[in-house]
Amino acid sequence: MQGNYITNFLKSEDIIWEDIIENDNRIELHIKMKQKPHICPRCGATTSKIHDYRVQRIKDVPLFGKPTVIVLKKRRYVCKHCGKRFYEHLDYLPRYHRMTNRLSIYILQQLKKQQSMKEISEVTGVSITTVMRLLDTVGVEPDYKILPEVISIDEFKGNSGGRKYHCIIVDPKGGKILDILKDRKQEDLSEYFKRFKDRKKVKWVIIDMWKPFLLTVKTYFKGAKIAIDKFHFTRYVYWAIENVRKRVQKELARDKRRYFKRSRKLLLAKYDTLTPEQK
Repeated sequence: MQGNYITNFLKSEDIIWEDIIENDNRIELHIKMKQKPHICPRCGATTSKIHDYRVQRIKDVPLFGKPTVIVLKKRRYVCKHCGKRFYEHLDYLPRYHRMTNRLSIYILQQLKKQQSMKEISEVTGVSITTVMRLLDTVGVEPDYKILPEVISIDEFKGNSGGRKYHCIIVDPKGGKILDILKDRKQEDLSEYFKRFKDRKKVKWVIIDMWKPFLLTVKTYFKGAKIAIDKFHFTRYVYWAIENVRKRVQKELARDKRRYFKRSRKLLLAKYDTLTPEQK
């Protein structure tokens, strides 16, 4: 796992490396993410305007047997349309968390290998209390008889066992992680969910627009209603508009193409914020 993680992390085109500091106790990876347009979580408009920065320390998978910390220079964006301020989205870090998804998986894998909590704490830099809390949150032996009325199926980057994406099953109402799967493929999801006997009790399933998720839900939760995650839906709409804009731009004459190139923000702006000339 660590070899795959290091290779993928170092090769990531989204990361700007600022420094790597190693001492006797830990390794610090000083980074920031490459700037890109972000979607406002309040109004759905896009923005590239930075309001300010903050430095966030994030515990990650141990490297070379030492606790590892990502020191991230994190941007806070401001939406020019509604004024909402929000931090940039990170695939590897759940909201309000101080350790990566990769580290959570690593700890669970070590627990399943019967490694002691003290040993895990020493090599990761995570407190024994946090290890215990993670163990309580994710049962090593999940109950394959009962599922809550509402479940959420999502993916996240993990690079565990050579796999780029993992799958997390969550009880959003109870605020509990039900399980973490090594892959997001339909066959893996099918193998997991078919073990639950009383799937009819599930009323809602929250997913993104990943096709294997949709096919799995339609197969195993035929009576449940499907809710598409707002963030993913907005992102797909943004991509669709961008693809159309680029296609139209290529068909224009050069002088008009240059003018149209600056239209991206205008096309994504809320209609009631446009001036008469822009409309």
